[in-house]
Amino acid sequence: MWKRNLLSALLLLGAGIGGGIATAAPVINEIHFNPPENPVRQEFIEIYNPGPDAVDLNGWRLSSAVNFVFSGPTPLPVGSFVLVSEDPATMSATFGVSALGPWQGKLSSDGETVRLRDTTDAVIDEADYKVGFPWPVTANGGGPSIELINPALDNGLGSSWRASDSEPTPGTANSVFATNTAPAIRKVSHSPKTPTSGEDITISARVTDPDGVASVALQYQLVTPGNYIPSRLPHPIVSRRIPAALTDPETPLIENPDYNDPANWITLSMLDNDGIFSVEIPAQAHRTLLRYRITVEDDLGLTARVPYPDDAALNFACFIYDGVPDYNDHPSSDLTTLPVYQVMITLIGAIATPGIRLSRSIKDKVTPIDISTTGPEPSSIMASSMTISDTVYAGPMVVTKGAENARCVSALTMATTSKPTGKTARPSDKNGAP
Repeated sequence: MWKRNLLSALLLLGAGIGGGIATAAPVINEIHFNPPENPVRQEFIEIYNPGPDAVDLNGWRLSSAVNFVFSGPTPLPVGSFVLVSEDPATMSATFGVSALGPWQGKLSSDGETVRLRDTTDAVIDEADYKVGFPWPVTANGGGPSIELINPALDNGLGSSWRASDSEPTPGTANSVFATNTAPAIRKVSHSPKTPTSGEDITISARVTDPDGVASVALQYQLVTPGNYIPSRLPHPIVSRRIPAALTDPETPLIENPDYNDPANWITLSMLDNDGIFSVEIPAQAHRTLLRYRITVEDDLGLTARVPYPDDAALNFACFIYDGVPDYNDHPSSDLTTLPVYQVMITLIGAIATPGIRLSRSIKDKVTPIDISTTGPEPSSIMASSMTISDTVYAGPMVVTKGAENARCVSALTMATTSKPTGKTARPSDKNGAP
């Protein structure tokens, strides 16, 4: 990838972004790849010239995801922008800006490579954007574009980009522009991928910064069976209705103060090994949920914590699990032929009457699922086709409903702290592992 040293790039003062930052050539500076309304053709690519020289793009082209040739004089003075879009008329009508185009091809909402080539067909710049950490999340259909924090940064790194503050900013300075940034962090992982109770867990991340990395700190939270802490609180129920969800289904859930309570997090320093920072967490008990997040700081005191603020997932996670047990006369060997879910909730009451409600999280949207059971114990709660927060598995759940009891044939395991009060289950939050 094309890398640029931010400090050495702060050479010129003048018009344009941040007083005119000098790099070697024009850069791909903003991409709007998945507008919120699919019928509205708002996709665009913005090219910015940070200097030091003016450029004429005549004969240059965009390639890979989309193909477009700049034909005719296309001056790009220092500090200026040029837009290429799928539909210039829509850009004028919706953003009030002029754009070149249309291009051939499309920008995939699953990630794509965009290259800028000069008249010799040499690649001058490229952006290989992705969807999901460390790339901006809300830009994938939420309304914002992805914006380069600074044109001197390596735009091949997801941490060099942020989602625009609200609307895209075609043809103007990026809303997230900064003269300096916190360290770039990527390749966050834990090993082993699916730990058991006898294994220590190593968490690692690659962290780099031209100013130097001062510190990398891991915060982790242990959630044991029956003591689940939702990261977000459900909307209040008023007269058996949820007003916020009825008024605006996209109303965000508020963060749970108990989740963010410093007393519920343990902080460890991560040690550097040639840019890979890691730390080991002692082995944990069977059926423990390990949540973690990472804070980085450079030598100038700039910090960032991942997952980034625009990510619906407030933490990374893994689940310590020793395997599927036999269940209701079904041997483990049969149960593991199907996907297995660990449903992690805290019940505020047991089931006194048939019919409870849990929540199903699908792409950060919460919808209810009716679950019928006649069993008097909380362990008899069954579910179908769920994607539960913090789960490390995905797939359909098979449930058979008999006249007397609901029976789960894929080993649903629950952690509850319920007492027989006849109340219903509280919906779980959404903050799964990446």
